[in-house]
Amino acid sequence: MADLLDVQLLHALQIDGRAALILIAEVLGVSDQTVARRYQRLRAAGLLRVRGLLELYAAVSCRTADSFYGYLTDRVAGLDAVQHLETMPIVQTVKTSSVLTAAEPLG
Repeated sequence: MADLLDVQLLHALQIDGRAALILIAEVLGVSDQTVARRYQRLRAAGLLRVRGLLELYAAVSCRTADSFYGYLTDRVAGLDAVQHLETMPIVQTVKTSSVLTAAEPLG
C-alpha cells in the first residue's frame, strides 16, 4: 500500500524521471537512503516501471538516398546499443548555419 511519501516520490518522478534520488530526497525532506528504499520497493511492487530508453537525435547529410541507407545500415545499425531507428528525411533546406574560417575569403 502506497503512503503519502510514496505518492510524493511518484509525483517527483513524473515531473522529472531522470532526477537524482538525492535531489528528490532533499525536495521531500527525507534521507536519500529512504528515497532509494522506497524507489526499490515501488519497483518491486510493480507500481513503478523504469524505461531504459535513450532518445538521441542526430542530423546526417548524405548526397544520395543510397548513401544515407548505407550509413544507417552499416554504421548506425551495427552499433550494439542501437535497438531501434527512426528516420525523417528533410526534403528541402531553406537555411543552414555555417562557420566562417580564416581560409575563406570575404567578399
